[in-house]
Order: sequence, then structure tokens, then C-alpha cells
Amino acid sequence: MSSVTTLTGVPGILRPFKEYLTGKNLAAGSQIAYYGCVGTCTPFVELLAYATRDMNLSHLFVPLFDESNARILKNVPGVGMQTGDPVDVKPEVIVLMGGACDAGRSCNGRRRKSGRITAWCACCRCMLYEHV
Repeated sequence: MSSVTTLTGVPGILRPFKEYLTGKNLAAGSQIAYYGCVGTCTPFVELLAYATRDMNLSHLFVPLFDESNARILKNVPGVGMQTGDPVDVKPEVIVLMGGACDAGRSCNGRRRKSGRITAWCACCRCMLYEHV
């Protein structure tokens, strides 16, 4: 089998993610919820959100699985994406960051219960669940 594309580093995460979201044809304002570890996942979440800032989507960070502590991510001119005010979680897409997905070994056991969302694993870049 031949390799179609090889991406490494930060672009190797950001480009496929943006392509994935573009392919979803999400409505303006659709929520993208990033679930991850406090501190270590936050900079990566900010990068993913920044890479898709021109798509008119709403981004939020959920520390671990504590939706009561979810925060909106806003683009601050001259600074980049930053966490802000608390926000209600009503995602169209869920992104599980590396610590939350356990390096791909237990991704499928972490699916959100709602059947209307898609989950994408930022660690192993696999599609976890897609409502048809």
C-alpha cells in the first residue's frame, strides 16, 4: 500500500482537522466541544480552534468531562484563541484530546450519548462516532 499523504508536526494535526470540519458542512455557529486535560490540552485546543477560526464556528473547552466547567474560546486580536466565559454545552462535534481518549486504546468507550453529534479523536485522528 502506498502512502497518499504524510503530515507531521502541528500542520499534521491542524490540516486534517480543518478538512474534517469543512467536510461536515456545519451551520454557522455550530459548537465544537474539545474535551481534554486541564493545562496540557488547553494549548492544543487553542491551536485547533485558531486553525478553524475563519469557519464561523463556536469553540469551547470542557476540562476532562466536566461540562459544568465548560468555557467558550474566543479569538483575541493580536493574541489568538483564549478561554472565556462559562458556556452551555450543545455540540455538533466533540473532539477528544489525547489524555481523554487514552491514546486510542479506549476511544470507542468514551462516546457521547447523544446521537446527533460527531466525535473526532485529536490523538489518533480517528472518527469515533458519526450520526447518520
